[in-house]
Amino acid sequence: MSESSSTVFDIIDRAFAPFGRVVRSVFDRFDFVFEAWFGAIDRLESILWTISFSMIVVLVMIVTGQVVSRYVFSFVPVWGAETSRILGIWASLLLPPALLWSDKHLHVEFVFEKLPLRMRRRIRSLQLVILTGFASLYTYYGWDYATTSGFRSSSTSMHHLFKHFPLIDQSFRLDMFWIYVILPVSG
Repeated sequence: MSESSSTVFDIIDRAFAPFGRVVRSVFDRFDFVFEAWFGAIDRLESILWTISFSMIVVLVMIVTGQVVSRYVFSFVPVWGAETSRILGIWASLLLPPALLWSDKHLHVEFVFEKLPLRMRRRIRSLQLVILTGFASLYTYYGWDYATTSGFRSSSTSMHHLFKHFPLIDQSFRLDMFWIYVILPVSG
């Protein structure tokens, strides 16, 4: 069984060998560009972690405050439920790009780790190509949705959060665009 599977891997390795030489050549020539790019992506990853963690902390504080105010003071802020929903959605959509970049997302590796190193690299490369295509489509259609649907409707209760600010008009309505804009941002 292992002999036939190793011959399949050998055939695939031989088929992709010319592409490997070309890719190594490109990486060798433009090494400084890739170093700068990966450094910027690493910084962006740490920023996304910080923002997502902060949103989750604020989300926990708002939900805890709502529970306490409901059962202790018999009062529920109008804006609390929607704010916590928006923070939950934003945090859950901002975190996956950072998880994917650092390879900390949930995945099963017990079969993948048994493959030869060259095959694992090819599979990871294919995964990255597919992921890039999906992220591009997700960003494009997310922007389309945010701009078309987001300006047609407004948040139902977020205006209560801003009504006590003296510089904001009482007829202020928060467009859903600002809530939907996370779709292209997270893509």
